Amino acid sequence: MAVDVGTLVQTLFSASGLLWIESGPRTYAVWFAWVPDAPGGPAAYVVNGLGEQDLPWLPGEVVVVVRDPATGGRVLRLRARRSVVATDAPEWETAAAALAARRLNAVDDQRARWAERCTVTALRPFGAPLPA
Repeated sequence: MAVDVGTLVQTLFSASGLLWIESGPRTYAVWFAWVPDAPGGPAAYVVNGLGEQDLPWLPGEVVVVVRDPATGGRVLRLRARRSVVATDAPEWETAAAALAARRLNAVDDQRARWAERCTVTALRPFGAPLPA
């Protein structure tokens, strides 16, 4: 039986609040916002920098991992293209709004802080799932 990977990605990314990014020898757990109709195609947006999660500069391609929240087991591994979202790009408003809606415990004007001192990154999954 064939699996509709697009539907699987949409379902898993929409239901999860956390994903793992494999980059080099390390794996980073990050909170994110999934936007299926983002400009440029479906994207998991991540914000990092001052007052947010700490990530290294990511290469142009990474592996993202979605785990089952109940068991912690890997459900899906996919390659994803990384692109930094410029603050003057129309996509930035989409990303910032989605991230702000997911951000817990905001203590300031986070969108202004993100624009000034953080990096918003779009991760766009592509290709067939990778072996777990």
